[in-house]
Order: sequence, then structure tokens, then C-alpha cells
Amino acid sequence: MIELCLVLQLQLSSSLPVKLLGRFVNDFMVGSTGVATTYLLSLTGRDYAALKGSAMAVSQWMFLTALSQALGVTAKSKKPWGEVLFLIDHIIYGALIAVLVSKFGDESLFPDGKGNEQPKNHKNKPPVISYKGIFA
Repeated sequence: MIELCLVLQLQLSSSLPVKLLGRFVNDFMVGSTGVATTYLLSLTGRDYAALKGSAMAVSQWMFLTALSQALGVTAKSKKPWGEVLFLIDHIIYGALIAVLVSKFGDESLFPDGKGNEQPKNHKNKPPVISYKGIFA
């Protein structure tokens, strides 16, 4: 719901349009974090995937927390462990996303060559993105 406050700059509301917009914004943030984690693993390989995913999720948490406080749209939590639990939730989410992407993602996404061998009749596809052309 913090994303809802960032978009509307309103206090939490129980009206249906506000809940639907909050759900949409939350789903968008979840999806964008998953895509960013996939690109990170594609560029750097699948080693330490859980750590990389957690780092992506923590950076999202820091961005959301800092932005919401800078805009003044969040009230101070009455629960002392609220922000800590919100951070832990993001860490678990990021690690889970990265592990699932590294486990079930297509082999052509990852430059490290770990995982199952591709069938002989499989055409070698280049990775979706490549860092070699960026720095050359």
C-alpha cells in the first residue's frame, strides 16, 4: 500500500478505486523488480543469485522508503518493527525471485553456462542482452 500513497499522495483509503489502483501499482512494482533482477542475472551470471536478488529488492525498499518520506506521504509507523519487517519481506522476495529466475530461466539468458546442457538440435541463441558491446 505504500506504492498507493506514492501515486496518490493520500492517506490509506478503503474505497474500491483506491484499492484497485494500489493493487495495480503494487503489481507493477513487483513485475519491474522481477524484470530488473532477470537483467542483472543475465549480465552477471547466476552465481550468488539469492544475494543479487536480495540486493535488488533492498534497493527497491530503500527507494520506496526514501521517496515516500521525502514526499511526506507516509506517517510514522506506530509499530516499532514495521519497517524492519517490511525490509525482511523485500529481502525474502528478492532472493526468491532470483532463485526462481536462475532455476527456470532459459539457458540463453545467462552467460555462465551453468545448468542443463542444451539438446544437440538446439540452435545457440545469443543472450537477450550483452555487456560486451556496451564497453567496447
